[in-house]
Amino acid sequence: MEASSNFCPYCKECKITNNGYRKVKVKIPAISDKPAILYLNKHRFICRSCRKSFTAETTEVRKYSNNSKNLRAGIIKRLSKENTSKRNS
Repeated sequence: MEASSNFCPYCKECKITNNGYRKVKVKIPAISDKPAILYLNKHRFICRSCRKSFTAETTEVRKYSNNSKNLRAGIIKRLSKENTSKRNS
C-alpha cells in the first residue's frame, strides 16, 4: 500500500522517508459463508522535520479500525432490517 500524500499529517512538511511496513489484519465480508481476513502491509513513514511516524491511509478501512467499510455497511444494513422487522411485528 502506497502513501496517499507526500506530506506529514502533523507538520505538513514534505520531508518524509520510508520507515518499513506494518502488517494489519482486516476483517472483510464472508466468502461462501466463511469468515474472511485480509492481511495488509501498510507502508510506514517518518517525518524528517518533526520526527513523528505515521502509516499510509487506505480507503477500505477507517482509521483505528480493523473492519473493512464493506463489512461495516453489511452489519449496519442487517441490523436496520432486524430493527425494522421488530417494529412491524
